[in-house]
Amino acid sequence: MSSRLLSLICLICLCSLMACQTGLDTKQTKELMVKGDHFHYALDKLTDVIVHDIFSPPVASRVYSYPCIAAYSTIQKANPSMEDLGG
Repeated sequence: MSSRLLSLICLICLCSLMACQTGLDTKQTKELMVKGDHFHYALDKLTDVIVHDIFSPPVASRVYSYPCIAAYSTIQKANPSMEDLGG
């Protein structure tokens, strides 16, 4: 086995081990505060793209629904009283 291949395998293993670290210090993690204005601004920019690119109605509805579902799922993680969309 060549030394380059062995070095690459070692690098991949090292990166994999570093990515699997557990026990993050909760004091160092920060909560992400997104206000409604941020979400409305993002949807407004999305509307500008949809109007500019002239998507068909089925495609436009998918383009709108995916970020809205992702936003709901993100908010739901912080608020357990909201229903999970995962079924």
